[in-house]
Amino acid sequence: MKSKTLHFLIISLLFLSIVQSVSAEDTLKPALEQLYNAVQQIVDKIQEIVYGFFPGLEVSVEEIKAIFLESPVLEWFPIIQDYLWLFYVAAFFAILAILAKVWGMSKHFIINSVVGIIILLILVHYFDVEIQVTILKLAIIAIFGIPGVLFVLIAHYLGIPL
Repeated sequence: MKSKTLHFLIISLLFLSIVQSVSAEDTLKPALEQLYNAVQQIVDKIQEIVYGFFPGLEVSVEEIKAIFLESPVLEWFPIIQDYLWLFYVAAFFAILAILAKVWGMSKHFIINSVVGIIILLILVHYFDVEIQVTILKLAIIAIFGIPGVLFVLIAHYLGIPL
């Protein structure tokens, strides 16, 4: 019990001495301003490099700024004007990521569809399955791939016309 009280008193005294010796307004504000200026210089250098690689980007950003100047958003957040190019580049990479994901998904879809049509052709020509190939059956197989072939086969053997 005594040691807990002693620890509490020591921590309280340390906290009070730190609070009295350090004023947030005097110490923290210049440090934050220096940090902000350093980050601003780094971002400006990156901006120069990006504009060097993509010269048309600067024109596009200026056009977007002209559109956004009519918007109250820039009045609320004036710092956006300085970093609008960064949002432009981030949007570009976000769109690229979405397209890559869609392409990755579409590759699977295309492969599944092609394999389904190949399986249908093998069934018809090599295994002599007497399925009449219609546009509807091809559409089902093209959309669903291998499960579409199974569905068409089951429907054929159950006598369901497609």
